[in-house]
Amino acid sequence: MTHLTKGANTPVPAAPLRVAVCRQAVAGAPDVDASALLLDAAGKVRGDADLVFYNQPAHPSGAVRHTGTAEGAGQLAEWLEVDLARVEPTVQRVLIAGSCDGGVFGQVPGLYVQVLTAEGAVQVHYAVTDASSETAFVLGEFYRRGGEWKFRAVGQGYASGLAGLATDFGIAVETEEPAAAPAVTTAEPVPAPAMTTEEPVPSPAMTTEEPVPSPAVATVAGPPPPRPVASPAPPQDAVPHSFGPDFPPYTQQGHGNGVVSVTVPLPPGPVIVEVWHEGDGYFGMHTLNRRNKDDDLVYNTTLRDFRGRALVQPPQDRPLRLRVEADNAWTVHIRPLSVLRQLGTAPLRGYGPEVVAYTGTAADLDLDFAGDEDGTGYMGMWSLEASKLHRLDDRDLLVNDSDRLRQTVPVTDGPLLLILEADGAWELTARPLPVFDQTSAQASGVYQGRGEKTITLVNPAPGQPALLEYAIRSEGGGFRGHGMVRVDEYGDEGEFLDGSRNGERGRDVVFSEGQRSGGSG
Repeated sequence: MTHLTKGANTPVPAAPLRVAVCRQAVAGAPDVDASALLLDAAGKVRGDADLVFYNQPAHPSGAVRHTGTAEGAGQLAEWLEVDLARVEPTVQRVLIAGSCDGGVFGQVPGLYVQVLTAEGAVQVHYAVTDASSETAFVLGEFYRRGGEWKFRAVGQGYASGLAGLATDFGIAVETEEPAAAPAVTTAEPVPAPAMTTEEPVPSPAMTTEEPVPSPAVATVAGPPPPRPVASPAPPQDAVPHSFGPDFPPYTQQGHGNGVVSVTVPLPPGPVIVEVWHEGDGYFGMHTLNRRNKDDDLVYNTTLRDFRGRALVQPPQDRPLRLRVEADNAWTVHIRPLSVLRQLGTAPLRGYGPEVVAYTGTAADLDLDFAGDEDGTGYMGMWSLEASKLHRLDDRDLLVNDSDRLRQTVPVTDGPLLLILEADGAWELTARPLPVFDQTSAQASGVYQGRGEKTITLVNPAPGQPALLEYAIRSEGGGFRGHGMVRVDEYGDEGEFLDGSRNGERGRDVVFSEGQRSGGSG
């Protein structure tokens, strides 16, 4: 291991590397979020995609990924993966930066950055000892020199925060936004674990007892889930919801074909099976049944450097066992549903299979699927209501398509899970529907909603008949099968408007006897 001082540099192999931004886990200390910026020869990003952080965790090239947070032995670590061999020729530098939340870097105990091999061996260690009033920091950088890659300990701070750092490297900052949100939502502050100068931070490649970074969403390739406090803005009327009990994650590694047998007890309910597969080649996984034969297919992919998350229901009368078919090294993490990323009104991006939590009201989901390197590949998405977690097959199909696509699909009120099977990069955004307000509807005379609702119509001119103008659109584009029924005070129903007969739009007479109000559903 090479210990660097500020400004010093050392060669690093052009191979997959892991970068840990670390700090001691001290109560009340500021959080530190890690990010990476890919810079061209002019020292600028080429676009929003050149910023990698917890909410945009995978670069389109696959060369840089944010893989989550780990905690163990009194330390916190934010993890990045950098595959220098895959960095595009136009990128000359890859900056490793951090931003501070709830304080300044001078208050962060034991701040340092480490560069490790894929196997977990520490190559470079740089401890920051001169931080003071900065709220953003460039900790180090990978840079090209003479056809090789080197790592330099930079140690440059910004008292102007993330906005100042972002502006320096070509990211447009929207000054109206409160917490410094550069055009691309630059990295938000994240915890930086620190450890002793000799000990590497908790890493997924290490023991099964230590918590491991969570790659995912996309899974790092699929982007991993960020800390709950760093999740995207919650949807309107989102409510806290626990999808299941927590438990210590279980990790097993291997190379080629193998079997994962989860020897630790798991609580009732589904779990997340998170997978990393290195390099090119095939990765497949099945659950095994009581007879030790293939049961459910979990993964089937040839994506390079595959990262994925899937929902699996472990058997309650025996250990969960999984059969792995792989061409290269792999890591499997069994994790609780508490690690899931939350979908809010801010775009959520990922690469590959993912499971996402949604706790907001009924919404339209905008899905943008970019496909794999060739712009092709499969995209499937399902919704599963929280009340049906014990029946994973009882899920609703929302998207079933291939190649590049942009679609908008409706979902019901949360809490629910969104299960994505994707062969490439995707982006998902929730647009919660307006919540029906009976009082304001009566005041305006305009009643809006979606799905099955019961409303009370109020005559704007009691004593006289009134006209009802209506426009009802089916989710499938047609009106047949939709309609209104009149409900009286005894709950008795009578047909009012029928979709197949009255059409999608029209007018009808209501309050024919001049009454003040009446029920319609």
